Amino acid sequence: MSLWRASGEHRSGGSLICQRSALQGRQGAFSDPGVPTSAQDLLLLRRNGRWADLRSVLDWTRYHLQIAIVEHTGGVRSRIAAGMFERIASFHGCAGALPVEAATAQGRAVKVPHRIAKQLRLASYWIDREVDELDAASLGLYDVVVCIDMESRRALEVQFQGDEAGLPLHVVDAGDFGPYLELRKSESPIKAWVPDWREKLDPGYDERQAASSPPQDDALAIWHSMPTDLAQLVHPHYSAVSNTITASDFRAVSSKFGGDKDAASLAFHTAGLVRFLMDSYPLELQGGPGYIPI
Repeated sequence: MSLWRASGEHRSGGSLICQRSALQGRQGAFSDPGVPTSAQDLLLLRRNGRWADLRSVLDWTRYHLQIAIVEHTGGVRSRIAAGMFERIASFHGCAGALPVEAATAQGRAVKVPHRIAKQLRLASYWIDREVDELDAASLGLYDVVVCIDMESRRALEVQFQGDEAGLPLHVVDAGDFGPYLELRKSESPIKAWVPDWREKLDPGYDERQAASSPPQDDALAIWHSMPTDLAQLVHPHYSAVSNTITASDFRAVSSKFGGDKDAASLAFHTAGLVRFLMDSYPLELQGGPGYIPI
């Protein structure tokens, strides 16, 4: 039986299909093997570009990244996603390196119902924790701003109209990160010994890291990437959530929390984001990322 009952509305990847059709039309003229030939290829190309953009602006020299998870307005999804993010970062032992806050792009968030917070094992303070309303100025207070719906991204984009640079690169879509779980590094750099210790304590690490390839372990990735109860939540919905384009595909009408599938989607994408940020930690950085492995 479903833990929550809500009607979800599914959003298709129509724009990607249109892009694919346009590219396929041009292929006849150019026959360029580098041109993506499917919507999946286009999506991967877009995600790779966004991942590279985010890596280029991350600053780990303070040994932590300040994260904000933002929804458009009026719901509980940003609180839920932030609480999940915190749990998943704690699962990996790096919550201190990835502190997180919930936010909205407009208006106030409502309280998380106690039954949902209890079922998802969120810390009690996420039920009614203060939630910031972000604007162009406050974006600079965070290292990563994560939009969990397209409306929040559009609301932030409006504030940068007329700015040639557009929305800052550290503003990202949560839906781009779930697939990273299959492409994660076998050993995350954030768990490596610091450089001046690594040579003696783990002399083969740098070579292993350079030669490693993604495990690409499909649904098994979730069991390595989040607490067991969240993996159990995601597992029956894995096929659906792993094919989502955004993190809001299974929310309910009026942008409300959508129940089991919505929770599974948020867990999947926040887990991918946590692991992506862990893997962005620079191996050459002295000092440690907020904890030392034992």
